[in-house]
Amino acid sequence: MFQCTESSLKRRCTYVLDGFIDAFQSTFSAQQTSAVICFRDELEKFCNITSWEPAEVLVDPQWVEVRHRAADFVQAFSDRWLTSTEGARKLLDQWMQACAEKSKQLKS
Repeated sequence: MFQCTESSLKRRCTYVLDGFIDAFQSTFSAQQTSAVICFRDELEKFCNITSWEPAEVLVDPQWVEVRHRAADFVQAFSDRWLTSTEGARKLLDQWMQACAEKSKQLKS
């Protein structure tokens, strides 16, 4: 099983989501933009104030809010974003490039 320290998890909590937003926000509808940003903000708030003990996470009322924001995010993008494999590949390439750039910036 993969092990991370609590501080490492907190730093990485929204890293991938930020990369997704950075790379693709220009393709989002207003509803999608709102949903992904609300999800990211709620997740980040949760990660910064919450213990990472699994039993505590599962019963934390704030975790319920994160789950609701995640459901809103999934709903906003469900069948409303990519329509072709070619488009998906192009966007994934852009995302990977953006993530690599962000990773370089974090290391500096």
